[in-house]
Amino acid sequence: ADSEPNRKDRDQPILGANDGASGVAVLLELAKIFGENPPPIGVNLVFFDGEDMGVPGENETYCQGSRFFAKNLPIPKPNEAINLDMVADKQLHLPVEKYSLEFHPELVRYLWKRADDMGLDAFDIRPQNAIYDDHVPLYQIAGIPSIDLIDFKYPNSYANFWHTMDDVPENCSAESLGQVGRLMVDYIYNREGQNW
Repeated sequence: ADSEPNRKDRDQPILGANDGASGVAVLLELAKIFGENPPPIGVNLVFFDGEDMGVPGENETYCQGSRFFAKNLPIPKPNEAINLDMVADKQLHLPVEKYSLEFHPELVRYLWKRADDMGLDAFDIRPQNAIYDDHVPLYQIAGIPSIDLIDFKYPNSYANFWHTMDDVPENCSAESLGQVGRLMVDYIYNREGQNW
């Protein structure tokens, strides 16, 4: 809870309902869907740990799980990667993350356009922050074109639940998870109009 307002609580563990569990929730639901209806393409669901274990200001100390994965690929090199992080905010706002736009601009444009076509209002095509997340080592170390779906302002620009004891299920939304999940299902199963 290193962002907890009260200093005495900053060494406390957090539940991580959004920052940690939300991406996992979407992946677990995708696994269930894949079991019932095998996808038309190969899909690897990968769960990373150690993303937040680092030294502030030293990016290479973060994302330990994805760094290890990228250096020691246990599978054939994927064509691309989509990282899901902090996607359950009740006030979900998913702007284009700037590294994603650099690493895989075609996929960014396709997904945000598709989200707009599907009426998924959490997606915002305007680029905002560049965030060092698990997609960065995947691209920089393994050369995998990678993007990040992340709402870093949790819950909004005026308040913060990130890395605090307020990152609990009560501050998360099934509707937000649903928007991200629906887009992922559409991308995996609806292959028309995808040219890469």
